[in-house]
Amino acid sequence: MASELLYVEVRRTLNRYQSEGLLSAEALAASIGEFQALLAATEQVPISRQILDRAAGPLPAPVRTLDAIHLATAMTWAETNQEEVVFLTHDRQLATAARVCGLQVHPQLV
Repeated sequence: MASELLYVEVRRTLNRYQSEGLLSAEALAASIGEFQALLAATEQVPISRQILDRAAGPLPAPVRTLDAIHLATAMTWAETNQEEVVFLTHDRQLATAARVCGLQVHPQLV
């Protein structure tokens, strides 16, 4: 599962890479296709008022706004579905916050 916010973040990043000359038009199209395939295999969690309220409230570690939405989504999902969540991120600050919130994080960032 992933927050539906992932769609906007990945598409914005891919478009930025293309505009900065890091991706050709062909590579952009291929990357968007790969991303759409991944999204089709992933349950996208809507950004509900409950998730926004949780993201807006105090968290046990500092995070940026969009990261707070991802973190609140994962915590809400884990609690609602009584399932363990493995939180994927390459952002050290977000990884630390997720661990402090009791989520397993991959990769292990030190």
